[in-house]
Amino acid sequence: METLAIILLFTAFSLLVAAIFISIRNEKVHGYFNALIELASRYEDKRIKDGIGFLENGEGAYSWFVGKHSYSRLLFSFKKLTLSNWFTEEEITKILS
Repeated sequence: METLAIILLFTAFSLLVAAIFISIRNEKVHGYFNALIELASRYEDKRIKDGIGFLENGEGAYSWFVGKHSYSRLLFSFKKLTLSNWFTEEEITKILS
């Protein structure tokens, strides 16, 4: 009976740690997505001011930049939330230009 109680206690503690980790990561992913949306918005504003139309394939920065990775993929990954970890150098240069 003691063994079962210890196993249940360990399981409960492990689930609590996992829930705290996911909660913290969720907050970071939310901020990262907001930053991506801001970059895409600036990119599209610049394109409008320069009089440039849609991209060749008809997609805007929201599709090819913000929509490249899903929220859950970012949430459950252990990669750091930096542009260089999630996007190629070409994409970073393009969105920042």
